[in-house]
Amino acid sequence: MQWVEYTIKTVVSEIDKISFILSENGFDSFEIKDDLGISPEDEKRMFTDIPGDVSHSEDVEFVVYSTEEETENKFSTGSSLRDDDLLETFHKTSIEETMKLLENALLEAYSDDASKRPSLSFKVRDDSEWKDKYKESFKAFRVTDDIVIKPMWEERPDFARDDDIVVTINPGAGFGTGMHDTTKLCLTALDSCMKSGDTVLDIGCGSGILGITALLKGAGYGVLMDIDELAIDNVTEDMELNDIKAGTYHAFRADILSETERVRDELKKVGVQKFDVVLANILADVIVLLCDVVRDFIKPGGYFITSGILIEKADEVREALLKNGFEIVKQTESGEWTSFLCKEN
Repeated sequence: MQWVEYTIKTVVSEIDKISFILSENGFDSFEIKDDLGISPEDEKRMFTDIPGDVSHSEDVEFVVYSTEEETENKFSTGSSLRDDDLLETFHKTSIEETMKLLENALLEAYSDDASKRPSLSFKVRDDSEWKDKYKESFKAFRVTDDIVIKPMWEERPDFARDDDIVVTINPGAGFGTGMHDTTKLCLTALDSCMKSGDTVLDIGCGSGILGITALLKGAGYGVLMDIDELAIDNVTEDMELNDIKAGTYHAFRADILSETERVRDELKKVGVQKFDVVLANILADVIVLLCDVVRDFIKPGGYFITSGILIEKADEVREALLKNGFEIVKQTESGEWTSFLCKEN
């Protein structure tokens, strides 16, 4: 089977804008590739025994995938949460029409400044390339002092210590490997605040890395939600890969912004309506909206961990958090990204 790879080349400052353009036009599945690199200090802390790339570039690529056999493209990015009006399904008819749709969307969005308009291209790939794509780039790596993530096709890495928590992930569906700075920021914050027995809610769970790690670290119960049913299927598979019992977690499809009451009803079924820790690794604009809703799902004194926020959007998110009564315990940055560890008072 052949599949098509559409590539939009831009820069870091345009990430939120391009993400919105793609989502608005029905592309809810896309990969963001950057070369922001890490500092030598971060490399030593997070990638023990694995050489890191310390180069730095502002260049970013958005990659959208589709196949000739698909009648519609509607997937999750793995860490996204969208309003209903952004969930219009894009019906693919041909490469030419897809390119035309993307070209027109970019022309309109950058009509006031053509110099910033991203470039657009496509390639027709073979299925055999897709099957090996992640295996080439996804290798076991250390996230925090005691958390290691590895793909399902690798054995426990030699650099993992006996007391490390090793999270096994199948990234085949494209719902996140944990290698991005935003996920690392979330896991580091989780490491600092979660206690054994805590209840944890992961909003926009993707492959389930955050929730799985929480459970492996001793969380008493985990709830994971995503707007895409395919992501939930991926979570279930990854839970099994990590020998996590079905009775210790619940995963379901929901949009907490537009389906708040349905989410409450779903939580009543499992008997957990407020959580010790809530995680949201999604876009800054969505986190701002989420701040109005999420406090109802956090226990007094509980924690709210947010990531997926470009540094230039940090003030906007900070304002929304403070406006909704959160105490900001810590703000952490990595590359071009920032994360907030907040407490519900």
